[in-house]
Amino acid sequence: MPNFEQHINKYFNSIRKCETSKAMAYSMEGGKRFRPQVIFSILKGMRIDESRGYDSALALEMIQTYSL
Repeated sequence: MPNFEQHINKYFNSIRKCETSKAMAYSMEGGKRFRPQVIFSILKGMRIDESRGYDSALALEMIQTYSL
């Protein structure tokens, strides 16, 4: 099972390459990933595999990064 960082890389490798997507990928490099960890903790508490929350966690992380 891939981890969340691998999921992020897979997503950015799957989208069309342009200046915007390059900037998006750059802005997502590194970070503490606090918000996704909240999602994963909730899923763990509900005994749901965390990988089911990867897309939502990625969306949340992208929104947070954009807001900076």
